[in-house]
Amino acid sequence: MIPAMMKVTTVFRFGTAAKFRVVATLICLQLLRGSLASDPPQGIIQGTINDVSGQAGSIKITAFLLRTPNGSPAFAMECQTTVDSEGRYTCPRVSPGRYILLAEPIRDRGLVASQSDMPSSTFYPGTNDIEEAELANVRSGASNVFNFSLQQRPLFQISGRIEGKPGSAALEIYRVDSARGFELPAGQTVKFDPATGIFAVGGIAEGHYLLTGVWQLASEPHRRLEPEVSAMGAVAITVGNNNVSDMELKPESLATLDGQLELDGERPGRSFHLRLLDVEDRQKKYDTTVGQDGEFRFANLPCGRYQIDNLGIAGAYVKAIKIGDLTITSGQFVVPSNPQARVKINASLHSKTISGSVSGWNPGDSYAYVLAKNNLSGDVQITKTNRIGQFSIGGLAPGEYDLYAWTSLEGIAYETRYGLGQYESEKVTVSTDDTLSAEGATVPLSVRTMQ
Repeated sequence: MIPAMMKVTTVFRFGTAAKFRVVATLICLQLLRGSLASDPPQGIIQGTINDVSGQAGSIKITAFLLRTPNGSPAFAMECQTTVDSEGRYTCPRVSPGRYILLAEPIRDRGLVASQSDMPSSTFYPGTNDIEEAELANVRSGASNVFNFSLQQRPLFQISGRIEGKPGSAALEIYRVDSARGFELPAGQTVKFDPATGIFAVGGIAEGHYLLTGVWQLASEPHRRLEPEVSAMGAVAITVGNNNVSDMELKPESLATLDGQLELDGERPGRSFHLRLLDVEDRQKKYDTTVGQDGEFRFANLPCGRYQIDNLGIAGAYVKAIKIGDLTITSGQFVVPSNPQARVKINASLHSKTISGSVSGWNPGDSYAYVLAKNNLSGDVQITKTNRIGQFSIGGLAPGEYDLYAWTSLEGIAYETRYGLGQYESEKVTVSTDDTLSAEGATVPLSVRTMQ
């Protein structure tokens, strides 16, 4: 049971970082399998990975069996193999059931393809997003064939120089997702040459990124200062259809942020409070006042990643943040290490509410929990009913929500769609687009165990 659910509404967000954690979890869970008794292998998984002929052993196939111990989904590795020269693979004598199939290049073996054509990891039937993967149904006593192709995507390189040629530097690169904020790409390591001050990172797909760094700068010899001083910086980067070079990371830790805030597309007409929260160090908060015309300024703001912590108006929520040509709907944004940055914030004065009751409820039973998932953003909010099964979820953005109800949420897997996917036939869908408060929703209480 999640303690936070007992008193407050809890918010979860799906994202690429979560997806990579799921892949890591799939691999780790194979360790559990050795200590558990398993059914005799009864089936065969086989197929062809297209477009990899002549590259025997360069593609790894992993088959993860979906199990539901105690009704909660978990994945255990049943088979791992490589393709032959024709791109064919076989997993003999596996347990019957439903599988996630993952194909990925063995990078240390190398591929004939150039770096820009390097395939990416792919889940069956052909997606690099685990939330879009389909379960492969493996029958006993049969050869089960699953053919799919590795995802091909152009990858590029970002390179540049740190001003001052520091002797050491710690650099990280974040991908900016327009709907879900900032995510650290898996496997991308920023290389740095202290002799030249040049940095480079490869394997970057098209998109918006934030490069951050902390480094040491040697003091001038004639000054009686400490041998080294710490500096930091960040720079926003857009990768189009080509490599990005000549980027410069400067030791500028403070910036001025000018902005314009609109409420439902209009100027506020009155002054109010605005607060930013530092995403990296959540203890740091920065306050300013928004004028009647919506103008505001943050001076001496450290570069980095921020989110709106408080708009100062009850019921208001951030609809979108725009910096240059990039629009972000997650409420987070970048303050790069430039002398000045400008941001436009669109907000709504009214949040949405969904209320109703849970059917199939017996008075005197324990409380139920209601989960609401936004179908566009993937945001999830959870609340607890009262003793007669009534609930209310506020602070929602406009949109369509799927509602689910259980007497317990223990073991529900949010990282993949299979946790909620088990209950697709029992969900209720409610829209808040055309109403401030969606009332009277009736959500059936699920009492079955996932199979």
